[in-house]
Amino acid sequence: SMSWDEATLDCQSQGMTLASLHSWNDFELATFPLWDFANETPWIGLNDQAVEGDFVWSDATTIDFDSWSDQDIEDGNHCVTTAPWGWEARDCDENHAYVCRTP
Repeated sequence: SMSWDEATLDCQSQGMTLASLHSWNDFELATFPLWDFANETPWIGLNDQAVEGDFVWSDATTIDFDSWSDQDIEDGNHCVTTAPWGWEARDCDENHAYVCRTP
């Protein structure tokens, strides 16, 4: 488990980025293995650190799929985890597992 920034750097050190999710299949692959085996809600690359409320993928790909939970996403948290019930904006300094993806 790492903070969002630490996870970003670890993915980059392996030639990858935090995962961007562009389909239901991507969502399932990023979410369920870590949830099913470790009850983890991992970091993904979605964040609004640059502009509050303007979420972007850290790999600069287009947001063409979303799976937000019922949580209020305008709560000042800037980094996103994925869980079976959907995405949640969290404090970027929290420690979570994370999912990397090749570009």
